Amino acid sequence: MNTKQLRQKILDLAIRGKLVPQDPNDESASALVEKIRAEKERLIKEKKIKRDKNESFIFRGEDKSHYEKSITDVPFEIPENWEWCRLGDIGEIVTGNTPLKERKDFYGDEYPFYKPTDLGKGLFVDKASDNLSSLGYANARQLPAFSVLVTCIGATIGKTGLILKNGTCNQQINAIIPHSSIEYKFLYFCCITDFLQTQIKENASATTLPIINKSKFEQLVITLPPIAEQHRIVSEIERLFSIIDIIEDNKLSLAQIIKQAKSKVLDLAIHGKLVPQDPNDEPASVLLERIKAEQKTKKQTADNSHYPFEVPESWTWCRLNDIANIALGKTLDKQKNKGEFKTYLRSVNIRWGHIDLDDLKEMKFEESELEKYNILERDLLICEGGEAGRCAVWKNQSVSVRYQNAIHRVRFYAKINSDFYMYALWHYNNSEILEEYCKGVTIKHLTGQALNLLYFPLPPLAEQKRIVNQIETIFNQLDAIEQSIKA
Repeated sequence: MNTKQLRQKILDLAIRGKLVPQDPNDESASALVEKIRAEKERLIKEKKIKRDKNESFIFRGEDKSHYEKSITDVPFEIPENWEWCRLGDIGEIVTGNTPLKERKDFYGDEYPFYKPTDLGKGLFVDKASDNLSSLGYANARQLPAFSVLVTCIGATIGKTGLILKNGTCNQQINAIIPHSSIEYKFLYFCCITDFLQTQIKENASATTLPIINKSKFEQLVITLPPIAEQHRIVSEIERLFSIIDIIEDNKLSLAQIIKQAKSKVLDLAIHGKLVPQDPNDEPASVLLERIKAEQKTKKQTADNSHYPFEVPESWTWCRLNDIANIALGKTLDKQKNKGEFKTYLRSVNIRWGHIDLDDLKEMKFEESELEKYNILERDLLICEGGEAGRCAVWKNQSVSVRYQNAIHRVRFYAKINSDFYMYALWHYNNSEILEEYCKGVTIKHLTGQALNLLYFPLPPLAEQKRIVNQIETIFNQLDAIEQSIKA
């Protein structure tokens, strides 16, 4: 059971009367409900509120069962001194509205104007992303402090918050102004239970955009304990939730430590400090000269001013085009009628360290392009745009796939370890070395020219393998710890 499930278990026990013991000296919830109804009748007679035409209430009969015009049973049993009731029974339901945007004098900084994006961030909502002037507030549906706000439309339907000061809300929110005899925190906790959230979704319109209107929202049912027990339940929930907060904070701290540990491992690896050097390894300089001779590339004069950091003596520095063939993928041509449809990778498929094959697209490739844009085992694939430099190694021999022009395909010479350079790019990203070479402001690009300007360390082949093995061993251990804290 994770912490989210644990919170829901506590809330479920609370609304069933199983979180704290009942006190026979408490005034019963039925007496509380009668007081609320009497208060409503007084306000109706004084014409301060209107009677709900669809008003109905749940009551407990002499046989201890609950009855109501349209309901003959209830979802679960509750203590004898509790009552079932509807949201509309214990408070006023108000659907928000939006003051005219054309009236600039309606908007200011005096009263919060709550929207769904302001909710769901914890118990209290202490600020809004937008605010109204006194004039705007006078023309809105006013909500007193400690009203419970519930999103009633859209993908975030059910998102809930408890406001701390007078304000208003837009039409995407139903607000519950609890009766003075109701503990407002208890009402909030009822609204975030799976029990009520399920009712909200089940009563929402079955359209692309789910909506629960005010009349249906008023009819949602909750359990109501005596007021003294409401206070005890709230205190116990807050006590238990504070313990869970500590657990979650510790999990977050551990997750951050794991992230930092991985970054440190990569730092040590790329600096030649993760595994010991073996004097029997062929020096990387010899390896590089052999590759240049085999590929007939021009020898370049070393420029020490460009090297990012010190490396061991058996290592050397190089650029990617010294040790690999680098090529961009195929440009998408929607008008092309020739060729055969083939699946291809986009930059969104490339994640740090792995490739997501769940959403592959197809486009036409001519016969001459099939080999040109084919991906082979051990190719390193690097995102050109978006999160520029994000990369992974292709290891799926069973799938035949091509790639688009938002990806650099790096195919190494001489059995150079592509995983080592994936981790090198990962380190360059963490240490912001990569940032210096990316172009663009809003959307970053790592062009082929920029990629070829980067210097990379080149260890001996045998050491590359030892480094990768050690990184993967440590990362697997850290991943196992991370998974355990998520459980």
